[in-house]
Amino acid sequence: MALISHQIDSEGGHDELDFEFLDTNGTLQTNVFAGDKGGREELVDLGFDPSKDFHTYLILWTSQKVEFQVDGRPVRVFSNKGRKDFFSKPMMVEASIWNGTWAGEVDWTKAPFIGQYQSFSIDGHKTNNSTLPCDSLP
Repeated sequence: MALISHQIDSEGGHDELDFEFLDTNGTLQTNVFAGDKGGREELVDLGFDPSKDFHTYLILWTSQKVEFQVDGRPVRVFSNKGRKDFFSKPMMVEASIWNGTWAGEVDWTKAPFIGQYQSFSIDGHKTNNSTLPCDSLP
């Protein structure tokens, strides 16, 4: 199965942060697409079937880094390190199930596929100055 669950995406260009569940075998792919540059996918073995129970997935985005966490455990860190292609645009959150054909074939005999989300929240800081870093999050 190659179904994607949720992402953070920008308008007017392409910045994107993804949690992509490639199967129920515990394979998670994180994706960082920044400054219209991709090719930064990384696979993570969760060690469990994410479809069997609810888990906590967190993306911590500051001016220094983007950290992907699963159940409070960091699974990937994408550091800024003075990158010119680091995230610079406001983002929006999307949650969906879709057929990412690049990740393999979907076994449609197992349909319907249902995504369930609970306790969704966004914590952040609003600023009128787009150059002001917002790093006071925990």
